[in-house]
Amino acid sequence: MQQNRGGRLWRGKGFADDSEKKLWDRMRKSYEFLSRVRSVPIIGKPIFGILDRLQNIPPFYPIKDMSNPSPQAKLIKKYIEKGLSKGALEIVKQKPLPLISSHPIPALAADYHGFSRNYCIIADAEIARAWVAMDPRKSHIHYLAPCGRAVMRLRTYGVPDERIFLTGFPFPLKLLGDKNLSLLKYDAAQRLHYLDPNNRFWPLHHVNVKYFLG
Repeated sequence: MQQNRGGRLWRGKGFADDSEKKLWDRMRKSYEFLSRVRSVPIIGKPIFGILDRLQNIPPFYPIKDMSNPSPQAKLIKKYIEKGLSKGALEIVKQKPLPLISSHPIPALAADYHGFSRNYCIIADAEIARAWVAMDPRKSHIHYLAPCGRAVMRLRTYGVPDERIFLTGFPFPLKLLGDKNLSLLKYDAAQRLHYLDPNNRFWPLHHVNVKYFLG
C-alpha cells in the first residue's frame, strides 16, 4: 500500500502484515471452497446453501425494517475485530483526509475504529445488509448511492437520510460517450434489444425507451 500527495491509497507491497494477510486469505479460501463445493455429490448443495444464505438479499417488498444485523454483517465484524483492514487504516491515520471506499469492508473497518469522515461508494443497484454497520444509527458512514432503489435499501437497513447521498453510478466518461450520454444510450438500447428476443418488452415499453434513449 502506498500513499500519494493527495492521500490516495492503492494496493501494493506492505499493504498488510502477515496476520492481516492470513485473515484475507481465510476469507477468500472460505468463499472459494463454498463456491466450488456445489458440484460435490450429496453434500455439495447443502454446504453451498451456507454461502447462499450469507449472500441472500431479502425481497424488496413489502418494505419493512431490516436494520437487524445479518449473519454476513456479524461475520465481517468479527474479522474486523481480528484486524481486517488495519493496515490501510494505519496509513489513513497518518494524514487526516476523508476516506472514500468502493467496498464495504474498509468503510466498516474505519467506522469500527471511529473514523468520522468516512464515505462508501455503492456501485450496485441492489445491496445486502452487510454493507451497513451493526448499529446503522450510530455509524458514521456516508453512503453515495447510485439509484433510488439503493437509497430505499439503505433506509430499510436503518441508515438515516442525512447520511445517504443519491449520486448516480460512477461510470467513466469513456462508457458514457459525452455529456448527452450518447454512447450509454446506444449501448442500453442495444442491450434491451438482445434481452428481449421474443419481443415482449418492446410493445409495452417502446414509448418510454424512445423517450429516454432516443
